[in-house]
Amino acid sequence: MKRLLCISILLLLMVFNGCTNRSYEDQKQMTDNAPKKENTTAENNTNTENGGNGNNNAGTENQNKAAAKEEVISTFETPLKNASKTRVNNLKIASDAINGKVIKSGETFSFNDTVGATTKEKGYQKATIFNHGEKEKGYGGGICQISTTLYNAAQGAKMEIVERHEHSVDVDYIEKGKDATVAYGGLDLKFKNTLGYPVKLETAVEANRVLVNIYIIK
Repeated sequence: MKRLLCISILLLLMVFNGCTNRSYEDQKQMTDNAPKKENTTAENNTNTENGGNGNNNAGTENQNKAAAKEEVISTFETPLKNASKTRVNNLKIASDAINGKVIKSGETFSFNDTVGATTKEKGYQKATIFNHGEKEKGYGGGICQISTTLYNAAQGAKMEIVERHEHSVDVDYIEKGKDATVAYGGLDLKFKNTLGYPVKLETAVEANRVLVNIYIIK
């Protein structure tokens, strides 16, 4: 009887061990066959680092741009007494050519080089001009109010005036001796940026005035 009992116990142990081993093998096989999760942590870290560097560079550039402060150092305006359609048209074309112009430290600004010829092809229309003291119609008439306003703003910013000419007659938008006439291919307005920083010109033709602001960029 004892012998049968021992044999029974031995058989039970063998069956139990077999099931245990089978279960372990089945679990191992299931684990091996299961889809492996890609280890993207390192890749993501690498991409983050690479992308981070790019973003940091862009961020640095943006920070540098933001750090570059613009400060108004001079402003001047003249009244728009003659607001005829053709004259205002000419003023706006010349103003747009100058607006946003950046003058580096040590650089000389030329009105004629910046604005160019006042031709019909560029949209200029005929308006009053002065020719040896006589009034007549010419393309670009009126733009001397832009050069005059700019001249006085440049003086206020302590720019070095390189070239400037007065009108042959008085004009109604500025007192005598403060005007600056221009004529493409001849008379020009030039001034040099003698400051240690670049400056930016802002020009605008509004309903009742011509405005020039000069910013220093630090």
